[in-house]
Amino acid sequence: MLTRSVHISEITAVFVNRVPGEVSLRWQDLEMQKIGAGQRASFNTYHTHQWSAVYNGEAIWKHTINFKDGYEQQFYLDRPEDLPEDDNVVTDEYHGYGRI
Repeated sequence: MLTRSVHISEITAVFVNRVPGEVSLRWQDLEMQKIGAGQRASFNTYHTHQWSAVYNGEAIWKHTINFKDGYEQQFYLDRPEDLPEDDNVVTDEYHGYGRI
């Protein structure tokens, strides 16, 4: 009989605010912390948890945690219009906005 493995290990996520003002960091729909410009916040989270950042009432970033990306992950919170156009920037729904 085949069984499916469920991965429940804790993942450390570090969020770095590179927006010129305060960002509201959200897990699911719950505000977890306000992060000032140039500041960072760290949380323990799990596979498939959904995170987002809101700046001036507008969602500027979202990401679904994936354990395949490692047990320590760092995310840069940028406004899409501030990102340079190069190969090191992801803007899809899975990865969110930011540098890889």
